[in-house]
Amino acid sequence: AIIGSGKQARSQLEAVCTVRNIEQVRVYSRTLLNSQKFAKEMSGFGKIPENITICRSSSKATKDADIICTATNSSKPVISFDNVKKGAHINAVGSFQPTMQEIDSKTIINALIVVDSMESALMETGDIIIPIKKGLIKKSDIYAEIGEIINGEKKGRTASNQLTFFKSCGVAVQDAVTATAALKNAIKNKLGKIALL
Repeated sequence: AIIGSGKQARSQLEAVCTVRNIEQVRVYSRTLLNSQKFAKEMSGFGKIPENITICRSSSKATKDADIICTATNSSKPVISFDNVKKGAHINAVGSFQPTMQEIDSKTIINALIVVDSMESALMETGDIIIPIKKGLIKKSDIYAEIGEIINGEKKGRTASNQLTFFKSCGVAVQDAVTATAALKNAIKNKLGKIALL
């Protein structure tokens, strides 16, 4: 399920379909026209399946979804725990200010919480800050930074029915590494033009 239909939603869908064999995609956006444009542009692109269903609500999009990606600028939750199945994984890339919350607190309380950066998550995202301020979770409830899992310092999912939540605020070093990889691949494949300053 993809909640949102902008550039970040497109990137999230492409990334997930690159690393997982996705059979069906459901998209919800507040503006139907944006959902329609998203579905038309993304259907069959790369490893994205042609089967993209436009939903009239986020609850319909998330029902029985294995993976949910949120990429909105909403200040109120667009995901409700009651509409998330056991064992689902949520990638949240919106909610980039302390007052913005894409994911409801009940979902956060019930999930294994992983962030890209503890420091930025505690300063930038309402998905984490709001439940902490309400006393629903503590800083210590954040299980890991993604790097700790990648490096094998901590395990990822420990049970198939475990709800996992990854909050990405964006980290400059990740952007630099990604840009370097993109540049190397472009040079290797003789794509684009290089401008020397």
